Amino acid sequence: MLVTGVPECCEVAWRAWHMDALYVGAFIEEVDMHDIEVAIDITSHEDIISVYEELLKGSRNHLRSFVSKIEAEGVVYKAQYLTQEEVDAIVDRSMERGSI
Repeated sequence: MLVTGVPECCEVAWRAWHMDALYVGAFIEEVDMHDIEVAIDITSHEDIISVYEELLKGSRNHLRSFVSKIEAEGVVYKAQYLTQEEVDAIVDRSMERGSI
């Protein structure tokens, strides 16, 4: 199957680049979630915690999107920073909406 706008000679390289980009995006979201959880643990300001919780929702949604795209290519996503159990629990849930 050809990728629209990509010459046939470059398709394999483009697909590899695209998959790499998806994995980088997923990795960044995993690290962000860890960092936000640490930040929540070290603050006692409820307003800041509320903002962090909204950021977590966004990161979980982004991770779901990246994993969905990766798995649409027939690849099983493996956690890169969080535990596989944490990633599976996130991916198995529906997209979240913000409340702020």
